[in-house]
Formats: sequence, structure tokens, C-alpha cells
Amino acid sequence: MNLSVTSHPVFRISWLPALVSLPVAALGWFDLKLRYSGWSDVPAGAWAGMLGCTVAAALLFRAPGAALLTAWLANLAMMTASVHLTSAHLVALLVSFGAARYGNALVVWLSGLSIALEAGVEVLIFHQDGDPLDVLRVGDRAGSVAHGATSDVLAPLAVAVVTLSTPWLIGLLLRSHDANERSRIDRDVAEARQHEAEARLAHATEVADLRAAQTQMANEVHDVVGHSLAVILAQAESARFLDDDQPDRIREILQHVASAARLSLQDIHAVLRAGGSDAGPASVRVEDLIDGLRKAGRDIRVSVVGMPQPLPHDVEFVAFRVLQEMLTNALRHGLLDAPLWVAQRWENDLQLEVRNVVRPPCEHRPGGGHGVAGMRRRVESVGGRLAVETHDHATGAMFIATASIPLRVP
Repeated sequence: MNLSVTSHPVFRISWLPALVSLPVAALGWFDLKLRYSGWSDVPAGAWAGMLGCTVAAALLFRAPGAALLTAWLANLAMMTASVHLTSAHLVALLVSFGAARYGNALVVWLSGLSIALEAGVEVLIFHQDGDPLDVLRVGDRAGSVAHGATSDVLAPLAVAVVTLSTPWLIGLLLRSHDANERSRIDRDVAEARQHEAEARLAHATEVADLRAAQTQMANEVHDVVGHSLAVILAQAESARFLDDDQPDRIREILQHVASAARLSLQDIHAVLRAGGSDAGPASVRVEDLIDGLRKAGRDIRVSVVGMPQPLPHDVEFVAFRVLQEMLTNALRHGLLDAPLWVAQRWENDLQLEVRNVVRPPCEHRPGGGHGVAGMRRRVESVGGRLAVETHDHATGAMFIATASIPLRVP
């Protein structure tokens, strides 16, 4: 917050300097009128003093440092003319107050030091013979400083110090109050901004969580529907090659299609109830995936290396979904009459590998599509990694997807 004097609302009034300086100028003019019989008798130092006091009053609120300097120059001019105007007393009080309240740190200290000097000047003027302005006079005014008693000097000096320091101290108190008020306002503004930032952050976090949940749900639905449709499509494709005299086989395939669709609906309902989280259904079995493909007429060749072991539910579910997506990709892009190789290796981690021959030319490139990206995201969520590659094969190209999942004790 701007702490300059012009930041105060009262100083936005353009006529305030004139409001303060005009009475000072009028008082100085009246003072000179009383002192001298004609304007030609007024010395230059008196004119300079009156003008300096007027300018100091005009500068007081806008430029306290310049007002303090101008007031001192006005006093020096009047001292050279052996005159001190009543307006000078008023300006001294105003400058003492204004410098303490509105000046910078240097002006405040200089104005405080000036009080002692100004008090000395006031006492010297008080003891000048024939001076009609005895506003600070205390006790019997007899003789000059050189001939007066010590008490005749100390008493006026004390009065002058108290008179000048009182507005200075009032200015300091008001300055401290302004600083505390501005500090409170700054604190309130900072707290309001902090609360606003926290509210925006909470809203952004809520939106981000909602979008993440929506994305997760979309991925779950994609995996479930994609695999089910791939199985249904494979079963429907196999039915095309059946003869009309095989009704039992056709009914069996239709039954498998209905079962796959029914399971797909159950999985989708489970995903919707779970809100798209990775918790998954209560039980997942890799064997169900393999059996479903075999019932669809696909040649699935499974190999297991190492000793299978129980996994935490979240890791088991990730392995299930990744293998499901691997098999879905194999059904979508692989040759119908080529086998699918599924390997499980239980070593330092669980490696799931699916190999299949894709249709020439290779329509499924490693790393492409949302399925591979979804598998990679799932594997990386449990600290694993996914690798996809393509090798030459006698009947086309061999597509290999390998997921490495760290083993954790449930």
C-alpha cells in the first residue's frame, strides 16, 4: 500500500494548500501593518519572512520536508531584519505537526531536532527590547539575555519546547495510528486475497478430481465394452463359417454371445457404482478372460513360469485390466486363424505378455491408439512399465505387448 502523504483522501482536495496558506498570509500582512507606519518602511527581511511562512504553510501537507526548510529560511530572513511575525509562531506549530505526521523518517528526525533550535530562537526574540509579540513571555520581562537571571531564560525555554513539541508529539501519535490502520487494512486485504485464492484452489481441485473421475470411468467403460465387443465380434465371425446343418453349434455361439453381453453389462454397472475408481469388482479372474476367448473359438496358448502368488487387490485388478486390453487388441488386429500366446512369468515382478500375428500390412503400430496409452497409464500407476514391439513373422508381423508389474505382499 502506498504510504505517501498524497495517498490520504484529504490531500486530493486541490484547494487545501490555499485554505491553509491564505490565513497565514493575511496574518503576516496584518502583522506588518501594525509594526510599520508605511509599506516603504518594511525591511526586505520582513517581506521575505512573511512570504516564506506563507509558502511553508502551502507546502506543509504536500511536501513536509520542503515546508520545514522554507520555514527555517523564513526565520533566518526575519532574524536578519530583527523581526519575528506572529504568523511565524503559527507556521512553526503547523510545520512541527505536519512534519511529524506526514514527513518521511529524515524529516521527522530533523523536525524533532528543530524544536530545540526553534525554542532557542523564540527565547532570544522574547528577550529583545521593544518586541511587541510577547506570546511566550513568562515572568517579568526586564533586560536582555545577557543581563537576565538564569530562571528568566529557562522558563521561556521550557514553555517554547512544550509549545512546539506538543503538536510534534500529536503528529507522531496520529502517524502511528495511520500506520496501524494501514497495516490492518493491508492484513485484511491479504487475508481476503488468501481466502479467495484458497477458494479458487479448492474449486480447481474439485473440478480436477471430477474430471479425473470422469476420465477414469471412461477408461473403465472403454476397457469393459471394448473387450466384450471384441469377444462378441470374434464369436460372430466364427459363426459365419458354420454350415446350416450345425444348429447346435450356432445356438452355442449365440449363448456365448449373450453371456458375454450379460457380463459386459454387469461390469459396466460395477464400474458406475464404483464411480470409475480403480477398486474394480470384488473378484477378478484371468482364467475367465481365457475361457471366454476359447469359447469364442480362438486358439489360446497359455504358459506360466514361476510360482503364482496372491496379489493386493489393486495390483491384481490392474493386472486383470491390462491383460484384458492386451487380449482385446489381439482380437481386433490379429489374424483369426492364428493362435494367441499368453505368458505369465512370476520372478522378481509379474510379467504379462501377449503375442499375436497381425493382419498384413501391420494395422496396429506399437504405442498407437487409446488402448496402449490406457495400459501404460494403469501399469505405471502401480510402479510398473509397458513395452510394445513388432517383429517379422512368416505370415505377417508378430505384435508383442509386455507388462512388468512389481510384486507386493497383500
